[in-house]
Amino acid sequence: MQKRACQSLLFALLVSGLPLHAAAGQTEGFILTRPDCVPGSQQSINYIQGPDPVLTDDNDIHIFVDVGECCVGGWEGIFNLHYPGAEPTPGTPRFHPIWGANNFGTNTSRNEHEAPFPSIFWWQDSWHVAYTSTFFPLGHPNRDRAARIDLEDLTSQVGESQVTNRWIEPVNPSCRPLGTCSNKGTGVLATAAIDATDQLYIYHPDKNLASCESSWIRHEVGQDLSIVNPGSHDGCLSFVGRETPPPFISDIALGSDEKLYMLARNQEDLQSIQEWVSSDGVTWSLSGAEWRSPHHPTPGWIYHVWDAGYLKDKARKLVQPRLVVAQISDGTVWEDIVDASLGRWYLYYWAEAGAALPPNFGQEAHSCETFGGFADEISCERVFGWAWDSSYPDHPTSVELWADNTLVSKIPADGFRQDLLENGIGNGFHAFGSPLPGNLKDGQTHQLTIKVRDSNHIITNGQATINCPLGTFQLSAETSGDGQGQITSSPPGIVCGADCSESYSGGTEIYLNVSVSDGSTFTGWEGDSECNSRPIALWDDLHCVARIEQTLFADGFESGDLSSWATE
Repeated sequence: MQKRACQSLLFALLVSGLPLHAAAGQTEGFILTRPDCVPGSQQSINYIQGPDPVLTDDNDIHIFVDVGECCVGGWEGIFNLHYPGAEPTPGTPRFHPIWGANNFGTNTSRNEHEAPFPSIFWWQDSWHVAYTSTFFPLGHPNRDRAARIDLEDLTSQVGESQVTNRWIEPVNPSCRPLGTCSNKGTGVLATAAIDATDQLYIYHPDKNLASCESSWIRHEVGQDLSIVNPGSHDGCLSFVGRETPPPFISDIALGSDEKLYMLARNQEDLQSIQEWVSSDGVTWSLSGAEWRSPHHPTPGWIYHVWDAGYLKDKARKLVQPRLVVAQISDGTVWEDIVDASLGRWYLYYWAEAGAALPPNFGQEAHSCETFGGFADEISCERVFGWAWDSSYPDHPTSVELWADNTLVSKIPADGFRQDLLENGIGNGFHAFGSPLPGNLKDGQTHQLTIKVRDSNHIITNGQATINCPLGTFQLSAETSGDGQGQITSSPPGIVCGADCSESYSGGTEIYLNVSVSDGSTFTGWEGDSECNSRPIALWDDLHCVARIEQTLFADGFESGDLSSWATE
């Protein structure tokens, strides 16, 4: 959060970096991208910090970060650096603006200066962000708070009504210096954690709490997102084997062993992030794992690791194999390393072999939406058109089909159209087309919307009202394998071997039943994935294959095979 360290540290404390020897199969590298604009302006940004990555159910990675322009005005913002997963096609990496101090400079009456160190979590069926909110005047004591943002989704900018600034206040209402800079505020530095009992906590320092030697405390958060003991604390943290506690607690996540794991800056050499582990969330011990900064190619320079975050799922559980994303900066002396105005604060990542990385992870991202597109047809037969991102003119994207505010499908926009190429729409590979999903052919009125994937951008002509007659669909069946059996349906229609297909009205619920002959076993359904449902809700033509195998005796011989039986 500080822009230039006020403390005086001897550069000799920074141990010279050694070449990093990655574990077998590990990949790592810089993420050198930053947002290229701020909502409502073209303000540039020259530093990035506080990464907190989350893996969502659709295999996308969202890295919540704090960014700003140092050192004019007094402005920082929380952005989501979003790397879409691979299905149906890799989407465009993009920064999404979430919230900025003074609402991205539009409401100076809020007196906010900074909005750093976001900590994303899923709680009570919705997304939230814990962060530190620093208020003007900077020299006034007791001005920093743990604040909270309530999100509708992970990519939309929030309004002021979704922000609670003074969510958690210091236990002792006197100034807690940030580092050794006096009178700058409490420096709350909030970090969220959810333990094995699904209890939510917020961790932060408070150096004025005399009863806590480490100065690190935690607060229990209630089901309504209120603080259970607002005038006290839930626990005082201890760090086994260290007289000096970590200067920053960057991240806390739940492991598969139901222990909590913490990332914290190494106070001894400042070039690595160390891992701590705890069974109760209060008493912490070093696990022995650490992530070291890479060797700097320029003699006399050094990379310094500030803070880092594990890749977690929405319940803040560790994703394995691990991915760690850190803030990293460089310089020759301490004052350069911590000076954000120099623009040398970036992200760095370490990924173990097999980590869940989208195919475009680490690539450049933008934040100004440069989407375009047109829906040529939205009918009971199909949706058809084109969509692109002019920031990536030769990179295909996808569109989302929404019906009545519910996401129905994602459709690749990667088909070639000569007219697109001739009119300067990238390389021409931006067309999409798909039959209308059968469940929308139900005789009811539906409001359809086509958006560019992972955005709120509705393409031109991309909204329509449809009312499609109830459709008729065909269900066909067959058997496979070397066994003998028969498939029947309820309601009647299919008796396969003899009659293996039948047409039904859309939405009909159908049970497929398999009967087998002696010496045969039904081993499962193949064909379309819907065939495994009981019942099958028929909204499309389906083909189901019942696999029937000959039964084996315990000695491994097939039923009816007597060739190896001994006779006397």
